[in-house]
Order: sequence, then C-alpha cells, then structure tokens
Amino acid sequence: MKGPPPYTIDTWFPADKTRKDLITGSLTPVESDGAAALKIKLPKEHGGCWNVEHFADDDGASFQLDAPGKWKTIRVVSAQRAYFHDDASESKKRKAYAVKGNPLRVYESRPGWVYAEFGNPDGKTTAGWIKESELFPADPPAK
Repeated sequence: MKGPPPYTIDTWFPADKTRKDLITGSLTPVESDGAAALKIKLPKEHGGCWNVEHFADDDGASFQLDAPGKWKTIRVVSAQRAYFHDDASESKKRKAYAVKGNPLRVYESRPGWVYAEFGNPDGKTTAGWIKESELFPADPPAK
C-alpha cells in the first residue's frame, strides 16, 4: 500500500456477480492490547458479517496478526471440494482438500493454479497447488 493511512479498500461478498454488494471502506494500522493490528472500517455492514464482526461500528473492527507469514493474498474456495495437488497439474492430485467457504493463504500463482495453504481451527495446516477455477475471483465483479 502506498501513501499514509488510512488506506482505501473495496470489500464484497465473493459469490456476487455484480457490484451491488461492493462497499468501500478503510484499512488503518493500529495498536490493540499493546500489539500491532489492523482496523477495518466500513460505512455499512455486509449481509451477515455483523454476526461475526461489526465493521460499521464507530471503531470498526480490529485484528491482530496471530501468525506471521509470507502469503500474498487470501482467496476463498468456491467448489464443494478443492483438492490439493503436489504440483500445478491434474496428475498429482492428493486426498487432502478444502471445502466451499474456506479461506486460503495464497503464496504463488501460475496460470490456472495457486499455491495455497489452509489452516484448520485445530492449528493443522495443509498446503499445495489448487485449481484457480475452484476459488472465488480475487477481484470484485466488473462494473
């Protein structure tokens, strides 16, 4: 990100085919409980998001980094099952998979594939190549 904070961010529900749910908000570095954190502030809530976090409250929602990493982006699984592969090819499919709605940390992209990691609530991680077609788009819907 360039320039001084707060940074402008676009948020949307990954399955949306139109921009009707796109909400522009802000991302600001803050301190929370003595540790570095990020605050997301939106002018209104996305559908059911308020059940988990209140992004439109006066203070927004703050998040502390709980594990550093060198991932580049977060993607969300759109397929019922997105299988991990040993390399970016169909021939190396493994038994491990992520399910629809799971967030993945993406480390690398190749045409049609991403190298991603999924961490379950118990702390176990699985990493490998996943077909990009099994993920929601990384960019918001076109205007």
